[in-house]
Amino acid sequence: MPSSVEQSVRPPSRFDALAEALSLSVPRHMRATEWAAGYSVLGVEFESGDVLALRHFPYGAIGAYSTVWHRSAEGAWRMYFDAPRADLACPRYFSEALFDTERASIELDWLSPDILEIRASRRHLVDLQWRLRVGSSTRTSLLNAVSRLIPSRLTSIPAVLNGMATGSDILLGMGGFAATGRSPNGQRFMLRPKWMAPVAASTARLNGSDLGAVVRSRRTTSLGDFVIPRRPLFAVGWASFDAAPAPVEPLERAIAPDDQGELLSKYVCQRLVSRVMEAAHRGTFGGERTFAAVLFIDINGFTRLAERCEPERVMQILNRNLEIIVDTIFRYDGAVLKFLGDGVLAAFGVHRRRGDDVERAAMAALEIQGNIQAAQASLAEDERVSVAIGLHCGDLVCGNIGHRERLDFTIIGDTVNVAQRIQTLAQPGETLVSGDVAGALAGSFVFDDERDASVKGRDEPVRVYRLIDTSW
Repeated sequence: MPSSVEQSVRPPSRFDALAEALSLSVPRHMRATEWAAGYSVLGVEFESGDVLALRHFPYGAIGAYSTVWHRSAEGAWRMYFDAPRADLACPRYFSEALFDTERASIELDWLSPDILEIRASRRHLVDLQWRLRVGSSTRTSLLNAVSRLIPSRLTSIPAVLNGMATGSDILLGMGGFAATGRSPNGQRFMLRPKWMAPVAASTARLNGSDLGAVVRSRRTTSLGDFVIPRRPLFAVGWASFDAAPAPVEPLERAIAPDDQGELLSKYVCQRLVSRVMEAAHRGTFGGERTFAAVLFIDINGFTRLAERCEPERVMQILNRNLEIIVDTIFRYDGAVLKFLGDGVLAAFGVHRRRGDDVERAAMAALEIQGNIQAAQASLAEDERVSVAIGLHCGDLVCGNIGHRERLDFTIIGDTVNVAQRIQTLAQPGETLVSGDVAGALAGSFVFDDERDASVKGRDEPVRVYRLIDTSW
């Protein structure tokens, strides 16, 4: 994958020109270090609690790259980068403090002299559309005027940089911003913001969710000694890191091929990782009550395939169909909790509660049926499968179960049990939903075959419906 510097031709911007001029002014003795010059969004927090930051360094000792930083509302940091490897971008310095790093396509477009659009995408792992407007203020203008008066040769002196950082921190209320320190991997850094401005406005959609309005950060966040400013700021400058305390090994997760196995294993964690980390920090066991829509999906015909085919072939066929199912679930922002041999347990509303969780679960079920059916047309008769789906909604508990040395993040409760039992009633190619789901979707979807069904573990029958289509 080429870097965004190569793949996206951006309109000329005054910040690109300023970054180029700055790269030429980096002191000569600093060029023996790991240095980078460009522009950054130091950090923007949204109503959702998510924080986004950007580093765009087209000039530097380890090559050109862009990195998008994301901190979830629960505090888990991820970095998406477009360099050939993670150790040739920001994750090199911050990997010890990150939960995850992923290579992605990152595109930057200046829509006007002051409006920047940032897009980061990688198949189902991240889909970010972020736009911001660079503003101006009397305080940042004053800081920029002072900065222009300081000779470049002095800006590589730690005492000078720390003095500048202290002044900026006091004037802008940045929350303890430091110009020097040690990064999480142990390398010492120096930061030289040459020009700063407030982020006047920003909007973002991450994996289909609107992150809401910009807010001033309620807490100071640090990665090693590096501080994310509480106030949303845009800066042009350079950064320098001294030699690594130990040889830097390539980050294997960053260069793993984007194949089926990686997709399936990574996707299961992607939407639940924040909840897992939160539960882990809170303690080993315990859960949280929430409302969610639960899907059980069973691949019919798999047992027959296992009897006739070699195990390697069976695994290939299973993964091919699981990929279709998982891709569809993630397209509707669902979470995959378990692979049940030849089945899948998914939930909508566990990792992020939304008002249309039941509707998105129903849409995913319809699309899974259609996609699986379409995929069978080109296959040999003895390789064809179908799926039976059960859907129910209601309160459940999500959290950790198991042993202190081996925990499993899962969902439990009557809602989960009923969804599973409804799935066992579904015929191949059929999706059955509970009366609660049908009531929630009345007028938006088409149902038939209404009936009362006995389910194991319940004295009273459960009313079920067959989901046919949308009514749009």
